[in-house]
Amino acid sequence: MSSSHNIIFDNIDDGAGDHPLTPMLDRIILSLADHFKVKHSTLPHDLWREQSLFYETDSRPPVLSEATLEIVLPDARAGASHPTHFAIDVLTKEVSETFTDGDDFAAPGGAQKALDDVKKWLDAKIQSDWEEFCERDRRGQEEQEKRMQDFIVKLVNLGYMDPAEKRPQASLNCPLCALQLVDCVSCSIIACTSRTCKAAKIDEIEVCGAHRDVFCCKSCLETNDPTISHLAQCPNCVAWFSSNELSWCIGRPHPTLKNRRLHPPKALACGECRPLIRRARGLNKCSAFKCWSSRGFGSSSNSFEHVIALSSAICADCSEGGVSCHGCDNSWHCPSCAPATSDLLACPRCGSFSCRSPECIGVTECVRCRTSTLCGDCVEEDGERCGAAVIAYLCERCGLPTCTGCFDAKRSKCRGCRKTVCATCIEKCPGEGCRLWWCDACFRRRGAYRSCKTCGYVRPKTPELQDSDSDMTGSSESG
Repeated sequence: MSSSHNIIFDNIDDGAGDHPLTPMLDRIILSLADHFKVKHSTLPHDLWREQSLFYETDSRPPVLSEATLEIVLPDARAGASHPTHFAIDVLTKEVSETFTDGDDFAAPGGAQKALDDVKKWLDAKIQSDWEEFCERDRRGQEEQEKRMQDFIVKLVNLGYMDPAEKRPQASLNCPLCALQLVDCVSCSIIACTSRTCKAAKIDEIEVCGAHRDVFCCKSCLETNDPTISHLAQCPNCVAWFSSNELSWCIGRPHPTLKNRRLHPPKALACGECRPLIRRARGLNKCSAFKCWSSRGFGSSSNSFEHVIALSSAICADCSEGGVSCHGCDNSWHCPSCAPATSDLLACPRCGSFSCRSPECIGVTECVRCRTSTLCGDCVEEDGERCGAAVIAYLCERCGLPTCTGCFDAKRSKCRGCRKTVCATCIEKCPGEGCRLWWCDACFRRRGAYRSCKTCGYVRPKTPELQDSDSDMTGSSESG
């Protein structure tokens, strides 16, 4: 069995200049520098960071079968505009240039001993890693055998098995039905999954509906703590799933008690049930970017909290009082976020909410005075306008609306392109006595680099305008 490994020294923390291979790398780099007549003073002090070592092991126990050291050396070739990359075979001590067709050559004399030291270090590391693996495997087998003995004792105590009966050594099959036994993912207890076997009644176990190799015993499931059991039950189809396969409601923040929730984390639906529950409005997703439902439920950052924060939803109890968009129905805000968010616009007459999506046909607001319009239903009905805005036009630059109260014919028409634009896209020439209004695009072309055609005013350049200088050159010439 072969196994590949890669050591990239640039990924090592700053304090890792003490890596055992660093002195050997320095000797190899300096030896190559001498070979190509590169002055040591021109080399960076931490040049070892740009190197990497790839090695491969084979068979069991593993032995070193391949090792390549990638070396980057600046100024190795006279007149070259980029560093030279070398690949050094640690076993044969042959050097080749990575991106050229040059002939291979033997490693310089000063690098030979360093390459021997690299090989010795790799051999020692491979041996050490193998011994650690064997020790972990031995401990794992001992723990597995102990759990198996505990399982046998339970069978004997219940009279399901004769204590004198022998079983095959290291067998992980049930002594009663011969089915392979499984481990609880939480407590590692051994159990039988056959519904017809007496042994299955000792420790009942459930399997994940999405991952058929993930099991959890009934004792862990009864804790009702998914951070312990790792499996939770879908309340709709009653199947068991891994925590990350379910949508969760972590509980709306308590209105008066700080750092308290209305309920503990609660599973809402699995992947198959999720579309059905969502259509029935039993599972909501808040459109607010910083909603409590997607920020975790505690001060710690354990993996389970992270999982349910990614698959968060809001249950029916925590959704009561939430607001849907009246214009497109694609947006919904929970009762905690709806009063505080600026993403919603309210109709001045009926109070219905609309989102700010460009596709939404509900309430809009004037870009200048921020007065909201009536919603579509109220526009069709007779009655007071309740101070609602009436849109005069949409800006031909940004598309935002301007109401009739803010409309000014002189200040809305660009002198250059003759487009009708909003207050945020137009400005008056600052030149003394000049009364011309230019949209942002035309003023950049006409005023930022040359001058206003009427008064000759030259607006000083700003970094933002300088960045767009090249983009505007062609337009300014045509203007």
